[in-house]
Amino acid sequence: MGYALRDGVSFCEVNAQLIFLDTRADRYFCLDALREAEFRALIEKPGHQAVPPRLQDAGLLIETPGAGHVAACPPAYAQASVFDDTQPLRLDRPLLDALVRLALVRRSLRRGGLGRILHRLRRAKSRLPEFHDSALPELARLARDFERTARLVRSHDQCLSRSIVLTQIALSRGLAADLVIGVRLNPFAAHSWVQAGSHVLNDRMDSVRTYTPVLVL
Repeated sequence: MGYALRDGVSFCEVNAQLIFLDTRADRYFCLDALREAEFRALIEKPGHQAVPPRLQDAGLLIETPGAGHVAACPPAYAQASVFDDTQPLRLDRPLLDALVRLALVRRSLRRGGLGRILHRLRRAKSRLPEFHDSALPELARLARDFERTARLVRSHDQCLSRSIVLTQIALSRGLAADLVIGVRLNPFAAHSWVQAGSHVLNDRMDSVRTYTPVLVL
């Protein structure tokens, strides 16, 4: 017997504390000290004990017939950013398409549709080859084009919707990119960005380096 994270749940460790993201419920949360200790013990020695009742109530894990695998979100090692828009603003088809996508994604997020959005992104990405460095110039161009939307619609505190849309655009062009959701503590904050290999596409390095990825899609 083994264990796996329930679909839609991921986690990371920040300052020796586990932070969970449940995309179905659209929430971040931590466990109390006892549940966190039980969770750590369970994933370190899978198959040797039943899921404690307190963890069953938390709904984080499912039993698997095989060994299963429960692991924290892998790090997304960003080393550089291509975020630097110097292009003049012009209303062209890519810009209009991006504005429409933003409106649709923001409406979906307001209605609690994060899980559905991520499911569609994961499915679309599964059909594409993995990222290769040769695709970076085209992805950088798409990111710079997309950044023009910030001059026309609100971009402050909209990192999730904007990162989702940029990922959508990249995937629609047949280019694999990673949507990253990161968290930090003291005080708690969450942030999202798009990454291609080790390059951040839609943010500055100073903005993302303080966050630990809790989900990389």
